[in-house]
Amino acid sequence: MKKSLAILLFACAAVAVLPSCNTYEDGPGLSFRSKYSRVVNNWKTKTVMRGLVDVTAWYEDYQIDMREDGRMTLTNRDALDSLYTIDGFWDLVNDNKDLRLLYANPPVNPDRVTYQILRLKEDELWIQEDQDSVVWEYRFVPVEG
Repeated sequence: MKKSLAILLFACAAVAVLPSCNTYEDGPGLSFRSKYSRVVNNWKTKTVMRGLVDVTAWYEDYQIDMREDGRMTLTNRDALDSLYTIDGFWDLVNDNKDLRLLYANPPVNPDRVTYQILRLKEDELWIQEDQDSVVWEYRFVPVEG
């Protein structure tokens, strides 16, 4: 009887504590992989919103390859439809709530950007930034293959 009461109390305590484990606004609530290891991936854009406007078409070729050693390569197309890459570094900051990108080669202005992480799963990365009073939200999925 005492053993089943202890198990019941433990289960109730676990249910009460689990919702508070959610670091990110949009989840996940629980993951057995570290936040750092979930970021490591080659990501491509699925959706990009500039405020309430869907600007995904501007980012069709946008990819960020974030490697385990903290290096990253960003690939995109410019206004002349030429493919370009930017090398740099990434890190989790602010108690793993934010993703910081530091651009190194070629030099970019600004050379670093910090994004708030909204969702971080093995197959989803949602981040946002406030740029000149406009909220930009980027939703990424892994590149296939």
